[in-house]
Amino acid sequence: MELYYEYDNYLKRLKTPLWQEKGRVLYYGIYDFSYKYRTRIFDVDDNEIAYVEKDITAEKPCVGAWLHSGEKLFDLYKEGDEYTVEPQGYRFKKTDNGFVIDGVMTADEGKVTGDDIPLMLSLLFAMVEIAR
Repeated sequence: MELYYEYDNYLKRLKTPLWQEKGRVLYYGIYDFSYKYRTRIFDVDDNEIAYVEKDITAEKPCVGAWLHSGEKLFDLYKEGDEYTVEPQGYRFKKTDNGFVIDGVMTADEGKVTGDDIPLMLSLLFAMVEIAR
């Protein structure tokens, strides 16, 4: 699935709607000011599907992601210019305006593509949290 978003809103942690090419909003992410370092992801009906949160106690930069049910999706680690997603074992580097995880997803300035929506959107918003 291809979704589009306002890249500037995404970088500034403002409410970031994600829509299909035809302009129909399907999801949105929003920084949660009541939980420092957390971004919540909702569907168009305002049902939370997942959230990401930076672990400020970790030795190296780490952002965790959970489904709304509380099930852990992954931990995203940054070491130098390389990112690792565990337990999936994905390794990748950031490009100028995004990143690519072969066979999983692609994120480029204002466009994200992938099949597993909770994983894809959680990784997208985790990348902005880990940069904090």
